[in-house]
Amino acid sequence: MPSDTAEWTQSHPRALLLHTCWQKVRHVEKAKDRVWKAHELTGDEQKFKQEIAAVVKRTEGLSRRMLDLQTQIEASQQAEVNWHTAMRFCELARSNLASFTFENKRMALEALGIKVWLDGKSVIIEGAIPEVDSSVVSAIPPSTDS
Repeated sequence: MPSDTAEWTQSHPRALLLHTCWQKVRHVEKAKDRVWKAHELTGDEQKFKQEIAAVVKRTEGLSRRMLDLQTQIEASQQAEVNWHTAMRFCELARSNLASFTFENKRMALEALGIKVWLDGKSVIIEGAIPEVDSSVVSAIPPSTDS
């Protein structure tokens, strides 16, 4: 996490939740210490077992929540990286397409498995850039503009 935690957590809601979970874990740890001290003073074994069980249950719940949040944060960061990479690719492709001939463009679309139909009034484009672990196919409906 960046050094300016407050600024970073405000701009990343999941990070704020994760930070809150860490604070709750510290609070639960202090509660655990109080339970131990109370047991040392009172010797009430039954009450001690109940309170420790509640602390353990709360800690386990927080640990699961923190793991889930960390996974979501990592996925979000990866998606952000992928988005920026895709945007750079699109800019590069856009600049290179200007120098492509009609035949170069046709071959590029064919290589990507993208089909284009023209009928004089509308354009239909079907296909998607293939992903390694996915078989996503998208279709852009024909334009209704005259």
